[in-house]
Amino acid sequence: MTEDEFAKHIKPKHTLSTLNKTLCRLLMAIIVIMTISYYITTLMQESLTKLSGETMKLNNENIELQNKLDNLMSYHNVEELVGRSGKLNPARHVIDINADKPVNTKKNVKKYNPNYYRWSLGF
Repeated sequence: MTEDEFAKHIKPKHTLSTLNKTLCRLLMAIIVIMTISYYITTLMQESLTKLSGETMKLNNENIELQNKLDNLMSYHNVEELVGRSGKLNPARHVIDINADKPVNTKKNVKKYNPNYYRWSLGF
């Protein structure tokens, strides 16, 4: 018998070690890819959080400005309706008052007499 006539047998240990090395390399590549994608996701989440905060601030400002606009529009609408009805006309001229002359600010105020109303309350 000669040695050349027999086929060489592959050792099972060599096949398992090759398969193990391949799977380890694949696992390491997956771990590296997952670490990089986690880093990118974290950065994107931070930027989205900042944008969300700015959006909330702008939304609150928009609500305040809309309330002010609604208030001004209501005054404008009242003024327009009064102008259409003709019950209130705008002033045709302005009267200037000198500061030297005092304006009469006294009002006739009736004094309250509690005895006057007691008869109606039954006292």
